[in-house]
Amino acid sequence: MRARRALHRASSFGSLLAFLLIDFSRYFFDQGDSHPVPVRQS
Repeated sequence: MRARRALHRASSFGSLLAFLLIDFSRYFFDQGDSHPVPVRQS
């Protein structure tokens, strides 16, 4: 039971980390206009 909860916490943390990494890479690639990347307009 405890292992399943830890696994769920790790997977949710991993998905959040992946989201932040994608958002950072999207911003980083937008800074250098080497290739067009869709960015959210704020």
